[in-house]
Amino acid sequence: SLSMVLILGGALGNWIDRLRVKAVIDYLDFRVFPVFNLADTAITAGVFLYFWLTLGLPGKPRSAKLNEPNDKRSGELPS
Repeated sequence: SLSMVLILGGALGNWIDRLRVKAVIDYLDFRVFPVFNLADTAITAGVFLYFWLTLGLPGKPRSAKLNEPNDKRSGELPS
């Protein structure tokens, strides 16, 4: 899913920095927040997205099957 792509992509970006320059390069500095880079942003967004999708969206059913009426007929396959 997209969350895993973001997490793995961010980790790969930081890993490449580590191999190339022996350190992770942080370049986003907003003065009121810790300095970070785009890979850190991707990892953080991926983790939040993963938990949001795993725990379910607020106000929406976790499965479309929750809204389907129960079909008590036995022996018939759904069409």
